[in-house]
Amino acid sequence: MKLQLGTRIGIGYGALIAVLLLTLVTSLLSFEAVRREAHVVRDVQIPTIRIANRMLVALDEMEESEFQYFLHTKTLSHWTKRFDDAQSGFETAFDQAQSLNPTSVERQNLDTIDRDFGTYLDVDARMREALTQGKPAAGQALNETVSESQADAIRDALNAYRHLNLTAIGGTEQRVEEGFSRTEAIAAASVILGALLGLILWWNAANDIVGPLTALQRATRAFAGGTYTPLDVPAARRTTELAALQEDFNAMAHVLSRTNDALQQANTSLESQVATRTAELADANAQLQASLAELRTLDKLKSDFMAVVSHELLTPINFISAYGTTLEDGLLGELNEEQQRAVQRMVEGSQRLTRMVRNILDFTEVESGRLSIRPEETDLAPIVADAVELIRPAATGKHQALQVFMPEQLPTVRVDPGRVSQILGELLDNAIKFTGEGGRIGVTVRVLAKDLEIEIADTGIGISPEAQTHLFEGFYQADLSSTRRFGGLGLGLALSNYLVTRMGGAITVRSRLGEGSIFTVRLPREDA
Repeated sequence: MKLQLGTRIGIGYGALIAVLLLTLVTSLLSFEAVRREAHVVRDVQIPTIRIANRMLVALDEMEESEFQYFLHTKTLSHWTKRFDDAQSGFETAFDQAQSLNPTSVERQNLDTIDRDFGTYLDVDARMREALTQGKPAAGQALNETVSESQADAIRDALNAYRHLNLTAIGGTEQRVEEGFSRTEAIAAASVILGALLGLILWWNAANDIVGPLTALQRATRAFAGGTYTPLDVPAARRTTELAALQEDFNAMAHVLSRTNDALQQANTSLESQVATRTAELADANAQLQASLAELRTLDKLKSDFMAVVSHELLTPINFISAYGTTLEDGLLGELNEEQQRAVQRMVEGSQRLTRMVRNILDFTEVESGRLSIRPEETDLAPIVADAVELIRPAATGKHQALQVFMPEQLPTVRVDPGRVSQILGELLDNAIKFTGEGGRIGVTVRVLAKDLEIEIADTGIGISPEAQTHLFEGFYQADLSSTRRFGGLGLGLALSNYLVTRMGGAITVRSRLGEGSIFTVRLPREDA
């Protein structure tokens, strides 16, 4: 039977669309069942798990606040407020859990949590009462025995509450998987049916459609090889569309043949131009390579020059520092008060200049890859104490309060002790330099799960957000004007960041203009 190409295609598409509609209907029915299962997971079980997690986080926050009652890092009212805020979050989450229509087993868990939480709050009230009555030992005993065990009981009940919903989600996932498996089986059967139907349609149309198209494909491949031969397939004339396509193809062959001749002529001219341009680019590349080699030589000369100058500067600086210390100690005669202040300023200046020169030396070694780090098992307590005491006279001179908060026992860290002293000296010097008269500087050491954290906080001028993004870059200065108030080369923080990173740690900063800065150094614990 002779049909137009559009009619043949329409019959094939109609059959395939019927198969696709069958597949779609069966898939929608299966997906509706899956959707109902997923609704329970999305609207009940997952929110329940999130609420349980929030209660666990709030419980941890309350435990941490109770632990801080006895450390005196801040006022008791600060930690009790933090406890009360966490308690409010816990109770809000608990109310939300009760509003989700829990099962009977979940209600039993919630009743247990409610009862244990009430007992936990009573114990906290007794601890606060002991502290207000001046009985910290009794309060701490309650914290280490009754409070911790009660918190553990609440945590166990919360974990059981979460486990119930996790188990329910697992069952729902299994049912969803079974639904998808059914859908896949139906879809596979529909695809097989559609393939059989398509094979039958192709077999009937092969002689009238596929033959001419195959001939057109061979001719197109010949086009790709540069042979523009017209096409003559008698079978194509039995279909109106294929006959028109064959005529258009032959017209295109004639046009391409003429265009190819013109392109051959243009290509000859283009090859000559490309050869000329290639030679020019080769000359330019040679000049760039020469310039790069010269820049590398200049960079090495700069580094060598900085190293030599720094070494040469250390000797006269050491003489100045030594004689200044001798004068300050009165070994060359008594000094009056004004002379004593002048000598003290001279010694401070020489010490600052020594640190700057050593920073330059270290920076040149960083650039050349020769800076040495010698890690060993180290107790940070004496290093922190020595660094603070070394800088304390400078703080006293500006009437600044310098405080240290450090636990009595610290785990060891594997670091280079000298480099840690260098880092602390740099951070403390910056804190004093950028904090005004009568300001406060605090050094806090904390023991974390895998690290020791050293926090240096000041009430100075603060750092802008823009400057914080470049703070650890070499030679960076937030104020580059010729009248800037604070000196320095901008190398100390860059070197500190490099040294901390090399020792497996990290250094961060938090700051707001006018509100001071907090630099935090984390070093990995030896036992972690």
